Amino acid sequence: MQERNISSGNEAAFIEADLAFHTGVAQATKNTVLIDLYQAFVRVHREGWTQANQIPGLNEQGQALHERNAEAIAQRNAEQAQSLTRLMLDQSDNRMQEILLDDCQTSA
Repeated sequence: MQERNISSGNEAAFIEADLAFHTGVAQATKNTVLIDLYQAFVRVHREGWTQANQIPGLNEQGQALHERNAEAIAQRNAEQAQSLTRLMLDQSDNRMQEILLDDCQTSA
């Protein structure tokens, strides 16, 4: 679903599909702390994700990682899924840092 939203340019639908993917993964863990933490995180950071999606090429890059992660989960390859999740988190962190830096430079 995310791939279709990237190609159609439907940013809001892409973000919702992305959040649904991650929420689904959290729910699949059956770890209530992780589920609650992720849901709170989503509520707080939705606008940041919207801004991050403005960076050219990141949606396509993220899509490829999501597909690889979904495949690792389907194959029950926990090590690969964890590695890909770390990579996605690192990339998300980098995007957020870029946004914060841009905001600081713009307001200075």
